[in-house]
Amino acid sequence: MAPKVKDICNNCNKDVVSNDRALSCSICDKWFHIKCERVPVADYDFLQKSDDSIQWVCKGCKGASQKICKMLTLMHTRQDKIETEVVGLANSLKHCNEKINSVDKNLSQLNENLPKMVSQQISQIIDDKSEEEKREANVIIFGIPETEEGDSKMKDTEFIQGLCSDSLGIDNIAIDEITRLGAKPKKGSGEIQTY
Repeated sequence: MAPKVKDICNNCNKDVVSNDRALSCSICDKWFHIKCERVPVADYDFLQKSDDSIQWVCKGCKGASQKICKMLTLMHTRQDKIETEVVGLANSLKHCNEKINSVDKNLSQLNENLPKMVSQQISQIIDDKSEEEKREANVIIFGIPETEEGDSKMKDTEFIQGLCSDSLGIDNIAIDEITRLGAKPKKGSGEIQTY
């Protein structure tokens, strides 16, 4: 591009005319004499013969453009780091969502099963309490001789009634049930539980 009549060198503030050796900065579009910018004549001749794909930048813009390039490089590095962190966060978020879905599924199953589980626990507590109440009047007597012949329950009942009447002075005792506990001993006596 040839200088216009009114172009001025940005260094020396003198007019730049068409026969002057001068270059226009690709960044600031200002004109500079090659002597003012200390551009070798060979470089000037090369730039004049080249197409617009080769750009010339004045010293002022060169320093600023180097700072901008450094800043862009730094920004690019930071952007790469942020993008890596975003990918990591996305993976962590995906993992968290999977865990949340798993917890939701477990909670749903728990909500479905909870009434049944509570009902079973309550039934077990009621059964245990009922069994305790049944056993409050139970008596276990050790050392009762085994009967060899006839109806053993009848003989055990008679033995217990006699024991209560003779030893404890309790007559007319009501016995609901008599159960022998444990394995039948070979000789001697065993345990009896009465209700």
